[in-house]
Amino acid sequence: MRPDHRRPPAGPLQDVPITRRAPGWSLMVLLEHPMLAVRRLPLLVAWGLRDPVLRSALADEWQRRFPHAVILRCPRAGHYVLEDERAELVPRIRHFLDTSGERA
Repeated sequence: MRPDHRRPPAGPLQDVPITRRAPGWSLMVLLEHPMLAVRRLPLLVAWGLRDPVLRSALADEWQRRFPHAVILRCPRAGHYVLEDERAELVPRIRHFLDTSGERA
């Protein structure tokens, strides 16, 4: 297994459901209500496109649900996005934090 395809720790959710037919859909519904609180906040999401669990289709869903969010899709990153793309992400995170007050 290549280093950029590290597996996340084993747990009850091996794959994030994005459709009602997926086995873990009921868990995602429970998590949705608290997430509504971030709809009005500036939001930066870094997404590792090589993540074996949080697949890129889920990033698209985040963009749909939070259209104001800045979604950074990182093609070389896996599940540990900041670890894999630290050099690229840290300056972008700093910029986001410095300018997010303008978007609030």
